[in-house]
Amino acid sequence: MFLKSQLLLGEEGDFRKFAMFAENAKRAKPINPIQTKLPLTLEKKERIALIGNTLFDRMRNFGHFEALIQKAHPKHEI
Repeated sequence: MFLKSQLLLGEEGDFRKFAMFAENAKRAKPINPIQTKLPLTLEKKERIALIGNTLFDRMRNFGHFEALIQKAHPKHEI
């Protein structure tokens, strides 16, 4: 059986101090969720971040969503 620590011992030195595994990886601090009120209200010069799967990732290739937001709020400078 080949262990993780054996992988990190090379001819030039011990690389264990540079390794990151699930048990020693840094994690984001937990936060308290906020209540979302629908419909969302947008303020002037506000930013929008879409977090999710590849559907949101593919939306950046086409301007449909951005065009709808701009058309709905033309003076907001979003």
